[in-house]
Amino acid sequence: MLLLATLAAAMRLAPLRMSARLAPLRMSELPPLADKWAVQKLKEGVRLASKDLHFRTEDESIEVPRSLDSPGIGLALEEVGSDGTVGLVLVDSVVDGGNAASTQAFLPGDALIAVEDSAGTVEVALEGATYDATVEALGSLDPALGSLIFTVRRLVRQPVVSVRLQFPGEEGRA
Repeated sequence: MLLLATLAAAMRLAPLRMSARLAPLRMSELPPLADKWAVQKLKEGVRLASKDLHFRTEDESIEVPRSLDSPGIGLALEEVGSDGTVGLVLVDSVVDGGNAASTQAFLPGDALIAVEDSAGTVEVALEGATYDATVEALGSLDPALGSLIFTVRRLVRQPVVSVRLQFPGEEGRA
């Protein structure tokens, strides 16, 4: 029996990190990720998941420093789908010089899942929120709360293995 196996994809891609030498990427400059997301309406709410078997989701917490002197967050967001009540809002880019840029952790295509203040007194769910609801929620967070901790969900490429079995020919069969 002849077993042919090919590794179709490399191991997980290393996350892109922005540095002072590289221009920030926008979501439109990357391979299309928006069509890889699924917005699942559940009894308990909404869940963002991958609808492509070549990707899995991974959640990450990112702390963004904020103060009364520098109250902004510094994320450019894009709504890539909405029915008016449920939406898919992704990070389009990170604003140069903004508070989020100092973390070097946000990637284009990240979905905002939740945000809370560093003391844990205020938590806002953003998973499945429309663009307007997301911007309203983020804008309502008082800069006096200090740093914000974002939970983002990102798509991570999974390795794919293709296997083809080939048996020796039998009489009457090719």
